[in-house]
Amino acid sequence: MKNYKWIIYLLALGATVVGTAESIITGILDMVATDINVSIGLAGQLVSMYSIAYAVGTPILIAITSKTDRKKLLFIALLTFIIGNIIAVLSPNFTILMISRVILGVSAGVFAVVALGIAAQIAPPEKRGSAIGTILMGTSLALVVGLPIGTLIGEYMGWRWIFAILGIITIIPIIAIVKALPKMSGQETIPLSKQLAILKDFKVISGILASLFFITGYSVVSTY
Repeated sequence: MKNYKWIIYLLALGATVVGTAESIITGILDMVATDINVSIGLAGQLVSMYSIAYAVGTPILIAITSKTDRKKLLFIALLTFIIGNIIAVLSPNFTILMISRVILGVSAGVFAVVALGIAAQIAPPEKRGSAIGTILMGTSLALVVGLPIGTLIGEYMGWRWIFAILGIITIIPIIAIVKALPKMSGQETIPLSKQLAILKDFKVISGILASLFFITGYSVVSTY
């Protein structure tokens, strides 16, 4: 595909936006807690609920939608992400805000998996690593750029504006992806037993545990 690089950059932008929605809550916990009248500890559960929705909901939805056209699935994931942001902006209480975090977590997880899969499909074999790395760099930018800028916006404009802006920015990759990305068929569902079998590989387990401890380490410190 000749214009695959532009699609990769758009997917990276999407990764930055959804990644910011994930990480930004750690920078505005005190603002949220004060605004909706809960303790900072309870507000911190917004982080936990997002993570649970991401970890549990994503594999289930990916399995259910394995045969769905990847372009359509990506569009639905981003559209759902926008809806999650709208709910966050309008949330009158902690419960509704928690629901928005669930929606954001699931939609972000589906987007991440589908985006990486698309990158691997549309990039030439020798460029697949670079394409996947570019999207992952978008996720890193969410921490390096999105989090501090989002926190600054929250300080001066209010935390709800952060989610409003994220929702608006998401419209850009949605429109561009719909126009530029061709239809891409899904794949056959891989049985859960076959997926879990790979965990018998010591190298795979080592990589997963390293990522688990690394992310857990900075997430806990960053949040609290």
